[in-house]
Amino acid sequence: MQKEKEYINEDVKQAHEELQAKLKDPAEKNKLKKHLQEIKSGETRLEMVYSQSPYKFALPNGSDFDFKRYIETLKAVRRKIRILDVGAGKGHFLALLKKDFGKKIHTTALDIYEHPELNEKYKEGLIDEVIYESAELFLPKQAYDIIVSNLGGLKYSIMPELVIRKLSHSLRSGGILLIYPLLKIPKEIAKDKRFKTLKLQDAIAIKKEE
Repeated sequence: MQKEKEYINEDVKQAHEELQAKLKDPAEKNKLKKHLQEIKSGETRLEMVYSQSPYKFALPNGSDFDFKRYIETLKAVRRKIRILDVGAGKGHFLALLKKDFGKKIHTTALDIYEHPELNEKYKEGLIDEVIYESAELFLPKQAYDIIVSNLGGLKYSIMPELVIRKLSHSLRSGGILLIYPLLKIPKEIAKDKRFKTLKLQDAIAIKKEE
């Protein structure tokens, strides 16, 4: 008997199941399979652009999103802050935050391509969890305070809107999803009063209201 999947909430379940249903289409399934094979074989060399550090998410006023300040505000209400990097690459971004905040944060790296440097950072304790999976197939087992996708991850997703829906619903109250480059905000999220969406200069931000 197949064990039933565990979902952190009904909205994640719905988005993930819609995505899985779409992947049952032979053409979509073949497209994803080919995409994963290209990345894992290194033919696209996408890993070369993953995890640029420090991350730069340009705000409308010309400044950059300040991750450290945002984490400091969360520390007042969170025992441990959970951060997910979609397309984590070599793990530079998460490792930098871990050095600054230590046990106050729990970091999860999600990537398709297995990076030796990412594995090394995990062994050194600079990253708490590493998951080698595509964003389409990834099923969150916990909710996050910060989710980021910089250049890698969602830029190359074959179903970005469904993945963004799933990730948005994986945010904890007050959490934020930051995506670069600019991608389309799913209409379901844009209309949902639980979320505040903002188009930055070259990225998007989705914040789950308190």
